[in-house]
Amino acid sequence: MKNYELDEKCGKRLSKCMELAKINGTTLANEMNEYYKAHGLSATKSMSQQKISTITTGRVHLKKEDAELLAMILNVDVDYLLGKSDHITRLEKASDRYGLKLEREDLYCQILKLHGYKLITTVSALQEVVTDSFFINQWIAEDRNGEKTVTLHHKDKERSRIFFLYNTKNKELSPPILMDDFMKMLEDTDYHFQCNLERPFRERQEMWEYMIPVKKQYKRNL
Repeated sequence: MKNYELDEKCGKRLSKCMELAKINGTTLANEMNEYYKAHGLSATKSMSQQKISTITTGRVHLKKEDAELLAMILNVDVDYLLGKSDHITRLEKASDRYGLKLEREDLYCQILKLHGYKLITTVSALQEVVTDSFFINQWIAEDRNGEKTVTLHHKDKERSRIFFLYNTKNKELSPPILMDDFMKMLEDTDYHFQCNLERPFRERQEMWEYMIPVKKQYKRNL
């Protein structure tokens, strides 16, 4: 079924992107046809100034394959042209996602702090809460120059960065948590909105099950 509102929205967005790129319908159609010819598609695909005009006015539906080529020529995000995103460029979208991730990270850290937890992300921070040098040294890696890193790294996970949660009340340390998995959780919009403020960490692959408070002391034989 034809979605007139969406077609009109996509048309206005295409028109806006053409205006920003300072390109008219004739030039845009020629560039699309040149692309089709260069890739051996001219026998089955073509574009005209008239068709672009009907798209910008919402009279013709903007197909995904056309939107992808238009986005490449106009240097915009294809999801914007299709009405799926409000970010015109990929850089704008990436910048917004990064800002949102930082907001989520700050939120989770505040929640953990309210529960009496401290994030241990560096060797020096770990040395403040653990006196066992054997335990500490197994999480220290070396950089390309042979220097010991200031960050913590997993001994079995290709030296991936890790962090610990330290229970300031019970003086207990959580198992090591992969930093990459924590970052993936922050980037996962669907996962984020499934969680409420009281349960920021739910059971997830390569992460520990939500555990506040920590029930037992982490042992060295891991």
